[in-house]
Amino acid sequence: MKRSTPVTYGLAICALLAVIDIVSLAGLAGLAGLVADGPPVLVTLIGVVLGVITLVGAGMAWRGGRSGVVTVIVSRVLSALLGLPSSSWMTP
Repeated sequence: MKRSTPVTYGLAICALLAVIDIVSLAGLAGLAGLVADGPPVLVTLIGVVLGVITLVGAGMAWRGGRSGVVTVIVSRVLSALLGLPSSSWMTP
């Protein structure tokens, strides 16, 4: 599968977002120290896992695998939903 320019840029942006998700783990260790009130630990850990899944999917998509593209899309959508306030999706 030949990648078009928009797909290439999209994969690069998703990979960058995944790296940012993974680096957010440093905030749990107190290395960042910039924000005293961050997201809950579980939200950060799920974000890190989704970041790793995105990077794996981006690697698969970069080599031409369609399943990698689907993996990237699903993991980024879940990561975006994770950023919503809990009151918007946890209330019945």
